[in-house]
Amino acid sequence: MSPPSTRTMTNQILRAAGLFQALLTTPIALTLGFLAFVQLWDNYETVYRFLTYTVNGLLATIILFILLIQDRMPSLSAKISFVLEAAKSLLATAMWLWLVLDSAYADHSGRYREPSNDRFLRVVRAFIAGFALLVLFYPTAIYATYVACEEDKVAARDAAVEEGERTPLLSQEA
Repeated sequence: MSPPSTRTMTNQILRAAGLFQALLTTPIALTLGFLAFVQLWDNYETVYRFLTYTVNGLLATIILFILLIQDRMPSLSAKISFVLEAAKSLLATAMWLWLVLDSAYADHSGRYREPSNDRFLRVVRAFIAGFALLVLFYPTAIYATYVACEEDKVAARDAAVEEGERTPLLSQEA
């Protein structure tokens, strides 16, 4: 028989969502890390591609690190869960914003023409990434915010009840 779980329902929900986030983020981090390594040795490309692959690969790796922290910590408080979810959402938003701006303004006409450099395909990829952001990252951040606010309300209510219990009955005004 397995021991009872020490995780709260909030941590279980965030952990389940984190598995899907990890499934999305892991290939991105590995691919961008490999492409950054390739760009490091390619003398014909610009520094911009190396910088793009490196920064976005690091952002994806930081998201994976946060997911690992959430998975390994059996009982995180609601405030810490909120901070971690907000950090993941901000990092994912930064990656998406870079993708959108790169699609709109960066010049990808290099020494050869490849179909993946077409502006329309890049914009479509940016919208798909935005959809993944709305479905996978923002709901968990909103849920963690809700749980943290509820925990603060309960803590304030408990503090008020505790304060009322400490004052003598004769000193309370009716």
